[in-house]
Amino acid sequence: MGRILNLRPITIGLLAGEGIGHGILLLAFWWGGLHYVVMSATIAVELVLVNIASAILWPARGLLKHSKGILIVSVLAAFLLMMTVLTFNAADGEPPLDDSLRPLFDGALFWPLLYLSAHLGVLMVLALRSSDPRLTWVSGALVQGAISFFQLFLMCGVAVFICRPLIDYLRDFDPTIPASPIIGSFAVIFRFAMTLWIVRWPEKDLERIARNPYVD
Repeated sequence: MGRILNLRPITIGLLAGEGIGHGILLLAFWWGGLHYVVMSATIAVELVLVNIASAILWPARGLLKHSKGILIVSVLAAFLLMMTVLTFNAADGEPPLDDSLRPLFDGALFWPLLYLSAHLGVLMVLALRSSDPRLTWVSGALVQGAISFFQLFLMCGVAVFICRPLIDYLRDFDPTIPASPIIGSFAVIFRFAMTLWIVRWPEKDLERIARNPYVD
């Protein structure tokens, strides 16, 4: 209970970084034609990029250990992305698998690249310009790794058990309602809320993680 009551206030910098990144995703879902599977793939790629960028701030860990960690994260991200595709198909009324994968190859790279550059760019600049780059990176970017894994994993269940009934209900009024922005909005809101909660953890906990965020 004490940990919850001692949550830190949200800084303007972190709020701006998270707000910009997640706001771009919401706009992309509803007005930019971004597909939910594409967004999930973007987050999976972000997981790998965060691990690569982290190697810059913790060089003492060594190239071999960093490479091993990046490989493990890449495999886990690929598995979660595969599950995301399958559960999206189920939530959307079981369309052909190719229909979910096709947007990945239709040149829809603008929104993912914009998100990655804006989100990671802001967080990296904040870290490098702060008095404690490691602590800032942990409180901003590394927590995204944990959140992304939780999001990709939990959204598999949310898509099937929450979004599917909601989509079926809405399609009783308008059969043309797409599933992608609905499921995507749930994912973005969940991710944004989790981020703002985790980055408010007591600074002592974050400082301990910043000294060595790796388990090996």
